[in-house]
Amino acid sequence: DSLNTIFSSIQGVEKLLQNELAKAARQKKDNSSQTVGSSEGEESNDAMGRMGVLVPRPPDLHASACRFVVKGVKALEEKARKEGGVTYYGERVYLRGYCMSPAVWLNCQHGSVQLHALFLLHKGDMDDAVQWPLKQTIKLRVLHPKGEAEQKLVEVPTGYLLALQRPREGFVQSPFWSAAYLLLGDLIRDGYVEEDQLRLKLKLVP
Repeated sequence: DSLNTIFSSIQGVEKLLQNELAKAARQKKDNSSQTVGSSEGEESNDAMGRMGVLVPRPPDLHASACRFVVKGVKALEEKARKEGGVTYYGERVYLRGYCMSPAVWLNCQHGSVQLHALFLLHKGDMDDAVQWPLKQTIKLRVLHPKGEAEQKLVEVPTGYLLALQRPREGFVQSPFWSAAYLLLGDLIRDGYVEEDQLRLKLKLVP
């Protein structure tokens, strides 16, 4: 008899949650349960080849960076100017064991739109294995579409910030955003926006 075990359920991207399936494991001596996750998962078939399930890849504690794309830059800039600020979130990822959504915050000050690094922490499978509060240095790079250059900002978290504490059930997690910023107008002028998109890379450094 074979025993199929799928464990370490990973919180995932909301659009993939509809594909989650629960599957009871056959047992001979031991009892086990299986849960199927999320954005870190990949599709496979069961032993009969009839049912597709999401098999999660375990989060990699050594993954320190991710790339994401900000789409609709022009509309975001207009909204920031009109409302004072707007946030754009990327898909949920694991960086150095922390489950988070990378993002940028566009903040309009004195007629200029500032681009700040931002992320939102979520409950994750590695929460017991990582250090709290999060103290990693945050580096955000804006990548030039032609690979000619990049602009970056660096933020070292200081003080006791609720946004860097371990997420808890029943509490609304606040996002963390950097005090450092880049000017969106400079990025547009220097050709970093192509097809109304910005390409970014967020990295955590010990």
